[in-house]
Amino acid sequence: MVLGSLAVAQIVGASCSTGWQVVSSADNSFAWTEPLPGLRAASWTGSVQLLENYDGSCYVTGIHLDFTGPVSGGTFVLAGNLFVSATIQYPSAFSDYGAVATNAYGALGAWSPTSDNHVSPHYGINARGADEYFVQDGLAATIAGVTASFNLPLDLLGQTVYAQMHVGTNLYNQVNSFYLPGSAPPPPPPPPPPPPPPNAPPSADFSWNPTAGDTNTAFTFTATVSDDQDPPSSIQVRWDWNGDGTWDTSWSTTQTAQHTFGSPADYTVVLEAIDSGGLTTTASHVISVAPAQPVTASWDVYLHAHEDDWQLWQSPMSYKDYQNGENLLFITATAGDGGQGASRWQAREAGQEASVRALAGAGLAESSSSVSICYTAVGQVCHSIWHYTYGDRTISFFMRLPDGNLDGGGFASTGFHSLPKLRDGQDLTLAALDNSATYVSWADFYLTLQAIVNTYAPYDSTTWINAPEFNRTMGTGGPDSDCPGCLPHADHLAVADAAYQITVGLNAPWGRAFFVDYPMGWNDSRYPVNLDTTLYTIKKSFFMAYSDTIKAMTGFDEYLYGWSVRFWENSFWREYHRVL
Repeated sequence: MVLGSLAVAQIVGASCSTGWQVVSSADNSFAWTEPLPGLRAASWTGSVQLLENYDGSCYVTGIHLDFTGPVSGGTFVLAGNLFVSATIQYPSAFSDYGAVATNAYGALGAWSPTSDNHVSPHYGINARGADEYFVQDGLAATIAGVTASFNLPLDLLGQTVYAQMHVGTNLYNQVNSFYLPGSAPPPPPPPPPPPPPPNAPPSADFSWNPTAGDTNTAFTFTATVSDDQDPPSSIQVRWDWNGDGTWDTSWSTTQTAQHTFGSPADYTVVLEAIDSGGLTTTASHVISVAPAQPVTASWDVYLHAHEDDWQLWQSPMSYKDYQNGENLLFITATAGDGGQGASRWQAREAGQEASVRALAGAGLAESSSSVSICYTAVGQVCHSIWHYTYGDRTISFFMRLPDGNLDGGGFASTGFHSLPKLRDGQDLTLAALDNSATYVSWADFYLTLQAIVNTYAPYDSTTWINAPEFNRTMGTGGPDSDCPGCLPHADHLAVADAAYQITVGLNAPWGRAFFVDYPMGWNDSRYPVNLDTTLYTIKKSFFMAYSDTIKAMTGFDEYLYGWSVRFWENSFWREYHRVL
């Protein structure tokens, strides 16, 4: 880390120069080259300036820190597929890029260049709404005329903040400290309180979940009330379930109620609310109740490699299956750790669980535990696997095997072990990252997959296996796609091969569908847009529930980082599969 220090003690007294003034500046130029045999390099020629805006009473009314250069801005020179991040940090700088959002402050007010596709702002990287100025290139680029102005809150006056440039994932740090002198103007006196309004009746409405059902459905009704004088929690409500004028419940401040209708019909449900002054209001809606439907035991199994795969590639089919009353079994083969450790894969699992809640609806019972899954070979073989249940129709299994990387070679932090290597005989065993299970052969792995399915789903044609496409030609980017000749993730292909083995290879009676994955994100013309706006919104909501959970847990925004937003958006508009 390179740390420069500038402390300017400008005294705000009886007289000062009004308007924006340069308080201090520092040259933060750097040049970094990766040691051999690395081919990456980054340099910056420029400076950081602290500016404060003074009013006629010498109070500070605005602060910004500007990354800039001698005339029209600074200059970046990048080589070797890396990025440079520029942020303002308080109370301390960071050394691990995974913590870029923790202490970040400041909103980007202006930057340049604005039309260069190497330069992009990342907005709202934490709950304070801090921004990041981001420069990236895949091969080599020189970006001149670079400026980035960060507006800082006045409550940082009297503190020391840090202007930080960070190269790549913890390759190099350039940090300059700035003391922020001066004081903010005092707040104006509060206006006198308005006279209290005359009492008015409360307002009231209600919603219900599920929005449609039959005579077996327990509908949950939730009132939404407000009043000009009483807090919502003190408003009392009561319910009439069939609109006959007779109230079926007593007055209560409990504003939720549950009811099951005994006969199929259209029912006018009426809500009445009363405030402390005795004023009332009513709201009503018609609820359609269908005849009871026979309970189905059909299962749809969604098998894939990583925690965000079924949302991107196998929905909205998963949504349609659930809406049709099917039971859903999700099996995720790898931890999706990317070689980054437990905090990464634990956040991704929490993200997948959030997607399941988005699919099934809020408020259902949930639990998780390790279960033993067994099959019979020469003798009985059992493995402990973590599973998560939500409601009574979804189960998720997390096998937590090491992420194999795009090419199947694995990562150094997990010994370069991977599922593709187990399939190809290069790894003789493969252990889960939490050491819960060790698979001693490729057959041990795919027979365990089969055993998970057999534990819950009937061994007949009512059970469907949904898996990644195993056909390499269909899964490789076409000549006019964004990535011609590019294969899917190697873990996807390994899971596809395992799914093929337990269905077609073992002549199982299950139905099977194989889903195209990466070419949809690559905008492949063989797979044009085929979802309407409603299905696009449903599919994106599942992915964003996953992405937002990871961002809340780690500060890392899956939607903005890694693959481009264009890749995700292309995927949200498409869903392609074939049935064998």
